[in-house]
Amino acid sequence: MLSKNSFKNVCIIGAGPAGSFTGYLLSRKGFNVTIIEKSSSDKRKVCGEYLCPQGVNLLKKHGLIDLIEKYNPIHGMKIVSPSEVSFLSFFPKDQIGNIGASVNRAIFDKDMRELATRNGCKIIRGATVSELEKRDSQWIVKTEEKEMLADLLIAADGINSSIAQKLRHKTEINTKRIALHVYTPIKDNKYYSRLGQMHILKDGSYVGINPITPEEVNLSIVCSKDLLKEMTTKEIINNAIRSSKELRSSFNELSEESQISVSGSLRNRNSHIAGEELAYVGDSAGFIDPLTGEGIFNALQGAEILSQSLIASPNEKGLVEYKNSRAKYFREKNILNKIFQIVIKYRFISELIASFLKDRQERADTFIGIIGNIYRPLEGIRKIIFNH
Repeated sequence: MLSKNSFKNVCIIGAGPAGSFTGYLLSRKGFNVTIIEKSSSDKRKVCGEYLCPQGVNLLKKHGLIDLIEKYNPIHGMKIVSPSEVSFLSFFPKDQIGNIGASVNRAIFDKDMRELATRNGCKIIRGATVSELEKRDSQWIVKTEEKEMLADLLIAADGINSSIAQKLRHKTEINTKRIALHVYTPIKDNKYYSRLGQMHILKDGSYVGINPITPEEVNLSIVCSKDLLKEMTTKEIINNAIRSSKELRSSFNELSEESQISVSGSLRNRNSHIAGEELAYVGDSAGFIDPLTGEGIFNALQGAEILSQSLIASPNEKGLVEYKNSRAKYFREKNILNKIFQIVIKYRFISELIASFLKDRQERADTFIGIIGNIYRPLEGIRKIIFNH
């Protein structure tokens, strides 16, 4: 039961995985939760649609494995260096739950919203927050058709958070690199496997591939925004395919009908995170390009940390605990993600690391265990250096 001075009425902005999962976990513990979602239709999001093994394990822990069982598994990753040194890596078998998943974001997000609704959340769709006002210790949240009071406001509205912009909490938006996403068929089923792929190209771009079905993959390329001055988005992807023997063997160049989506911000910071009856969760709390499509896991893990903190202390103390716990949990991985960006930028480093990992299967598998969040980064690096 919530005490007299607890946060009781919670308003969450955004019904993606972060918002819906937070709402689900809080509503089950007696919070009165309303979620506002601007989209009125179910759409596939601009993302890799990959859930790492630790993300699958997180849902299992909460008895939600049925949300994942419908999707195809991911067993590891094929990694290809700029000179096309390639090796296969598999999620470590010494760990319980070493399988990732390819998820359809339109279906997954819908299932998460329905889960939240069945457990007491009220979801308002097709509504945008037009005004925010703080009155004493409560938030007045206004949409075009409704006004509500909230003891706690949670922003879960993504990388380009409108709440962070309204409240001036977004302190950095780095758009030097962009991500292009397209669904494209595989040339031949013989090239199909339940492994993701990461191709590091000679110009410092990289291509991530998530096998959705035997006929289709989610292909993403992260590259310099400056390329748009010289080529169209289709030309950028086709040029990447032409530049790699591995990619040419698996995929035809895109046709005129191909639908390409663009994500224009691959890194941003949030100066607030939590406090003063406000918390950010998911990408709205800050984002560093994770290289391997970890956005869904980061959203779910952040939601669990926030919810556990608030359930233990449903007041400002809980927000302080969330801020500290979140920073501690993601600190190592954020540092590692920054290191990955340096590795990709300098080709000779990529080649050295690829050769080192290819030399022993255990090294490669431990490396992908770090990527899949099975091992904490420092734990995994120690295993790579000292155990293999």
